[in-house]
Amino acid sequence: MSQFARIFEVAISYHWIFSGGVVSKYAMKFAVLLMVCMGLMLSACSDDDAANNDALTCAAEETDCDGVCADLQADEANCGACGVSCAGGEVCVEGVCEVTCPGSQEVCAAGGDAGTAYCANFDTDNANCGGCGNVCADGEVCSDGACAATCQPGQDLCTDANGDAYCANFDSDNANCGGCGNVCADGEVCAAGTCAATCQPGQDLCSDDNGDDYCANFQTDNANCGACGNVCAEGEVCAAGSCETTCQPDQDLCTDANGDAYCANFQTDNTNCGDCGVECAQGQVCSAGSCGTTCQPNQDLCTDANGDPYCANFQTDNDNCGACGNACTQGEVCSAGVCETTCQTSQDLCTDANGDPYCANFQTDNENCGACGNACGLGEACVAGSCETTCGGGLTVCNDYCADLDNDPSNCGSCSNACASGEVCVAGSCEVNCGSGLTTCTDQVTATDYCADVTSDRENCGSCGNACSQNQDCASSACEVCTPTITMKSPSTIPSLPSGLRTVCGNNGCPVVECGSADFWPLSYTDNRLATNVVGFDAAGNVFKQQEFSGARYIHSATSDAGAQTITYTGQAYTITVPWSYYR
Repeated sequence: MSQFARIFEVAISYHWIFSGGVVSKYAMKFAVLLMVCMGLMLSACSDDDAANNDALTCAAEETDCDGVCADLQADEANCGACGVSCAGGEVCVEGVCEVTCPGSQEVCAAGGDAGTAYCANFDTDNANCGGCGNVCADGEVCSDGACAATCQPGQDLCTDANGDAYCANFDSDNANCGGCGNVCADGEVCAAGTCAATCQPGQDLCSDDNGDDYCANFQTDNANCGACGNVCAEGEVCAAGSCETTCQPDQDLCTDANGDAYCANFQTDNTNCGDCGVECAQGQVCSAGSCGTTCQPNQDLCTDANGDPYCANFQTDNDNCGACGNACTQGEVCSAGVCETTCQTSQDLCTDANGDPYCANFQTDNENCGACGNACGLGEACVAGSCETTCGGGLTVCNDYCADLDNDPSNCGSCSNACASGEVCVAGSCEVNCGSGLTTCTDQVTATDYCADVTSDRENCGSCGNACSQNQDCASSACEVCTPTITMKSPSTIPSLPSGLRTVCGNNGCPVVECGSADFWPLSYTDNRLATNVVGFDAAGNVFKQQEFSGARYIHSATSDAGAQTITYTGQAYTITVPWSYYR
């Protein structure tokens, strides 16, 4: 019996009961109405039963989440469990929401706490150089993922006020003399790491009581005889670096019984007549170096305080200038019977602020260069009567500082001729400086020199310019078929991303297989399919090979089996195996 027939029968039965057993036209109408209502109810029940009979069926690795099949290992809306959604900027990896960073950055976690994840550029971040938390020391910078100072030989790394690093030659850099930021004052130059005024050959640098530098000739300077500040006593002069008693012309140096020096005129001195200590007898005088009772022509007879006679030349005798007992003062000589200040040949007479006369050599005197009182500035010397910047032996003045043109990389061979990065100045020429075990090769296009290890360099294997093919390595100076090796690399170093592919790697980077000059990257699909595309890039960064391998995605590690000659990639709970022959 159909459902509608049954509904009609029930409707008639109900009306029969309530109408006293008489079937009327009203009974028929009632039965039809009841049949319609119950039919609608049965139709709804049939729909529910149909829905219950169509139960959701998901794949083995998926879970029914409110009527939707979801991979709890990779679904960003159901990560690890139904309804667990990853935040913006996160992806689901092995059932855990992880931070994802731009192509040039990696995910790190402060203190190992996953809740404090952040992105870092392993190539340039001084706080995460080459890996999370690897902090470069003071004075180092992060370059290509390694902490290192990046200065030429002979230079040191400094940091300016803005925190930018730069290189300086502490031996000759006036702005960084002996250390970063140590600036030499005006008139000074940096020599051997010390700021100093420069002196002419034959002079040495001294400092006065105020700390001001000046130059002195230790051989002849009475105020600096033999050393800075060693002043000769009155009546002494500096000769060959020693203070000695000096005598006027026509006098000779003698020493008394106490060892004290004194001057004597052997021609007229009664106590040193003809020689030191030769005394004339009572009543005699020394004349022309001989004891006698009369004086030679052009001499006159005088008597000392004791009444002893002696002869004197009134024209030249400093003790009897013009008359007996008329002594010239210190610094004067008797000339034509008159006491006058006199200077040696090559010197000129000057007068100081107190009116006292003094002698100066206008050709070499730094305080009287070319004229009385014309003083040269710090870092200058008087040369031929002119104040000039001067450098020590072997140095040349370049832009107001001294440079060694034989080995200065900033002034190699000539002023301002700077050597390029990686070059040193040798005997006035810029040359590539190759260390032990390296060979100097020349680029055939640019004609520039560079260093190469011909035992392992694929572009210079065995000799300069001998390049191995793409699937070969250079070993012991010979090209041979490459052996695939695995290297963890930052996703930021991939040359390019082919359409529809992306890098999803672990915290340690992506397992890249290297073979010859080629790099093979395991890339995941943007549509999250359960497969990996192994893409090969040549040395120029161009894609030359790619193939899809099903069974795993989001590759985070790989191992190599030399016996089986295979590479096994491990991804999101699955693995795939690729033969070595694919890489060769």
